[in-house]
Amino acid sequence: MSSELAQVTDKAALDLKRRIIIFLSQKGVSSVRLLDIDVANGTVTFRGTVASFYERQLCLSCDHVPGVRKVVDDLKVEIPSPHPPR
Repeated sequence: MSSELAQVTDKAALDLKRRIIIFLSQKGVSSVRLLDIDVANGTVTFRGTVASFYERQLCLSCDHVPGVRKVVDDLKVEIPSPHPPR
């Protein structure tokens, strides 16, 4: 019985993660596929690097996605240099 509950929970977490990825893609977060997004019991944890503070704020705004209860920010902002190093 508990394995059935775990399967339902895993399925719900995967569905929520999919909806978060769609939400961020629609908002124009270019690095969404490079992020590590963990979902557990409505808590979403973001890990990885984004290209701007705006993208970081967009990630944190996923609390508007139904099912998200809490957002944990473990993101780094690494703004690309306009000139490559010599």
